[in-house]
Order: sequence, then structure tokens, then C-alpha cells
Amino acid sequence: MKCSINPKNYIEVRRNWNTVKVKHFDAVSTLSLDKKEGLLYFGSWDKTVKVWRVADFKCLESINAHDDAVNAVVAMFGGCVLTRSADGTVKMWRRVIDEKGKKLKHVLDWVLLKQEKMQWRARKK
Repeated sequence: MKCSINPKNYIEVRRNWNTVKVKHFDAVSTLSLDKKEGLLYFGSWDKTVKVWRVADFKCLESINAHDDAVNAVVAMFGGCVLTRSADGTVKMWRRVIDEKGKKLKHVLDWVLLKQEKMQWRARKK
């Protein structure tokens, strides 16, 4: 119990900013598996989506996806991924390979929905 309260368990200090951020800094809220490609997508309240390769459990990419918590991730056919956030947007990301043909990257392809932030209201009876 005492170990989990220790602040250094929650803060990642990195000197090399070119590496992929492996840890989420807030709760993981959703995940989706692309079985064909062997990729697992994690969405988090820290506004990011992490892409992991299932074969060797390696984090391939960290996507700064939204302006608020990511609530849903859906891996689709053709290398597309849909993300939904509390900021009121649904975004479609497309998987591409870099010029060298080695590194996997997701680029924003389309913002499908933009609406006001969702607010929960109690029903009046």
C-alpha cells in the first residue's frame, strides 16, 4: 500500500524525448484489438492512445489524440482507428508507414463529429 502512494510511481522522468512514452499517466478507459495486424490500442484519460504490438508487447506509438479523456477506441479494417473523447469529437486515424518502410505511425485522417462537451444531468421526476 505504501509503495502505491509514493509519488515517483506516478511520474516518469525521461531525458530522451525522442522515445515513445510507454506509461499512461491516468486511467486506461478503453482498448481495442486489431487481430489481423496484431496491434492493441489503449485509450486513456490522459488524452492519449497507445499502440502496442501483441507479438512482443512493445509500445510502438503514443498518439496525442484529443483535448480531453479518450472514452472509446475502435480498430477498423484498412488500418483505420476511431477514437471518441469527452471533448465531443470522434476522430478517424489512418495507419501509415514512414519513408524508410519501418516505423508505424498514425495520422489524423478526419474529424467525424464535433459537438459540445457532454454534461450529465439528473432527470427531474
